[in-house]
Order: sequence, then C-alpha cells, then structure tokens
Amino acid sequence: MTSTLLKKVKQIRYIAILLLSVCAFGTAKAQEAATSDEINEKMVFDSMCELTWVNDDTNPWYLIDEFYEDNEGQLTRIYKLRTPDLKNNGTSSKVSMSYSSEFDTALYFESSVWGSDENYITVLVDGEQKKIIDAGDRGRTFLRIPAGSHTVEFVVTNRYGYIYGLWVGEAGNLESQCVKEGSVPVTIKNDATYPWVARKGFIQSTNFTDEESTSKIFTPFTLDETTAL
Repeated sequence: MTSTLLKKVKQIRYIAILLLSVCAFGTAKAQEAATSDEINEKMVFDSMCELTWVNDDTNPWYLIDEFYEDNEGQLTRIYKLRTPDLKNNGTSSKVSMSYSSEFDTALYFESSVWGSDENYITVLVDGEQKKIIDAGDRGRTFLRIPAGSHTVEFVVTNRYGYIYGLWVGEAGNLESQCVKEGSVPVTIKNDATYPWVARKGFIQSTNFTDEESTSKIFTPFTLDETTAL
C-alpha cells in the first residue's frame, strides 16, 4: 500500500470515528436518566455481585457511548455514565450503587471531571469519604471493601463528570473462575495483603495500583499419577 493511499485510509478512519462519536453524543443528549438495568448492562464491565443503582432525582446521570481505535485499527465502543452540566451553580449530582458479598471485594472504575478546581467527584463508601477526583484528573480508582452490605456513592459537584469501566471482584471462591472441570481438587490460598479476586471467567491480583508490591496465590494438591498442569 502506497504512503498516499495509507494516508487516505487513515483520514477516512478518523472521519468515521468523528461521525460515530457525534452520532453517539447526539443520541446521548436526547437520552433519559439511566436505569439500574441499563447501567449494569452497558457501563459495568463485569461484577461478581448483583449491583443496584439509584440515580439522582434532580440532576440524573445518563449513558453516552464513545468510539476508540485500538492499536490494530479496530473501533471499540465504550459506554460512560455522566452527569448533566451543572454549570458551576454550586449544586451536585449523585448516583449510588449497593451490593452485598460474603467475601471482601475489590471495586475498580475510571473517571474524569471537567471544569475548574472547584469541580470534583467525591467517592463515598457507606457515607465515608474515600477519594476526591479533581477536575482534569482522568484517573483510575481502586478500592478494597470488606465483606458485607455496602453503598458506594459518586457525587459530582459544580460541573460534570463521568465514570466508566467499572467492575467488582470477590476475594473468595476463586476456584469457580479459574479451575477447569475435570481438574484434581484444589483449594487456592489467597494473599493476605493484596488478595486476588474472582471476576467473570478469570481471577486478578489487587496490587496493580501499588508499585513494587507483590501478590501471590498458591494451592496444595495431591497427585496419584503423573499429570499436566
């Protein structure tokens, strides 16, 4: 493929992404307040717990979809949950999710908030402030939450913000997600400091946000004959 043709292909692809994003934005502006089912279906990546969402009555959050191009040139659709523009009027908009688990859980999400230094997202767990995300900070948030029933609140103040890429994993019953049927019986021993969590179809360590940390699991098992691991 010549350089001229390659350049034209990239230009067409870029225009396609812009058109898709504009269409998505236009659809989102007309969209009503997101329901709990819609949030779970579109914005939540995966969760080992049943999540129940409660939207803001006055300034409800809604879903938008955006398109991104990966390293192989494929378009990926990402849904984000965002607030309306509060226009710096000193008001806030809140969405909350509640769930229960017999195991410790790990909550991860990505976010962004727009505006001045007076605009931010506050994250609370059972009414206790856990993190403040400032304007312009498109950060990744990871929280370890003990077993039990919990309510997590996301509060945007003064302007508008997004949350997306959210998942909830459980630090228990790991075998159900990573041990194949037909395996010899195994019981996974979890890490006490950075426990691994079960997600849909795999398990994941919880130390990826802490530099120079180590998280390990191990499993004792007995073999009556030579086999494969």
